[in-house]
Amino acid sequence: MAHSEVCPVCRGRGIVEAHPEWQTDINASTPKPCHGCGGLGWVSVQDESITKLIHGHIPTATDGQR
Repeated sequence: MAHSEVCPVCRGRGIVEAHPEWQTDINASTPKPCHGCGGLGWVSVQDESITKLIHGHIPTATDGQR
């Protein structure tokens, strides 16, 4: 099972400003679609129980401790 969450890259806006080092005179103020969510503003996140089924046991901090 999966659920949706607000994109952590664009914080739900769906667009991001160009990084200052990448800006040129042509695209300086042109927002770009977010690379994290593809412009949707949200991302799909797999629930932990499904991740365990797909990938097997997920180690925890207490594994191997007695």
